[in-house]
Amino acid sequence: MKINTLLIVGILFMLGNVFAMNNSEFDNNMSSIVDHYLVIHNELASDRSDNVREMALKIQEKAKQLDVQDVEKTIISQYEGIPQEIMKNSKLLLNASNIEEMRNAFKDLSKPIARWASVHKPEEINVVYCSMAPGSWLQKGEDIRNPYYGASMLKCGEIVSGNSMNMHKNKMDHDCDNCDHKNQHHQMKSQDQMKHHKGK
Repeated sequence: MKINTLLIVGILFMLGNVFAMNNSEFDNNMSSIVDHYLVIHNELASDRSDNVREMALKIQEKAKQLDVQDVEKTIISQYEGIPQEIMKNSKLLLNASNIEEMRNAFKDLSKPIARWASVHKPEEINVVYCSMAPGSWLQKGEDIRNPYYGASMLKCGEIVSGNSMNMHKNKMDHDCDNCDHKNQHHQMKSQDQMKHHKGK
């Protein structure tokens, strides 16, 4: 009995060490950043901006705690520059004066966060890409919610990384609300819409 108990304790200790290695302080801080980031994603996808600046400020504060030296040596090169990019782009988001500027800043903020997520693969989080934006973002679940176009093109995008990638094959011509995909892939119905999506 004593030997079995010691064996179990030893196995649990080893598993604890493995878990700690796979979840560094850097990853823990990034997970907190993603929590705030997802609030912004939901706001922009819903054509709102009420909580965007508050969340951007929280992301900035958390980004100050990011240190790539906390990361496992074998993947540290993939995380280099992420803290600086998050700081820079969260500041742009914080200073944005309207929802279009917020969307542009969010697109830049999404790049380093998506880079981290593609390596770390956080649970229940998918990286989605829209070729019309063009840009990527993180979201929970498989139901595409495009933060760059909101209601006008909410379903445009495809999962490119994450836990749902192999289960959910959302095609770019699936059900984009305002796209004419019979003749040209993701061609906008009007020039006015095209200018709007380019932020002009």
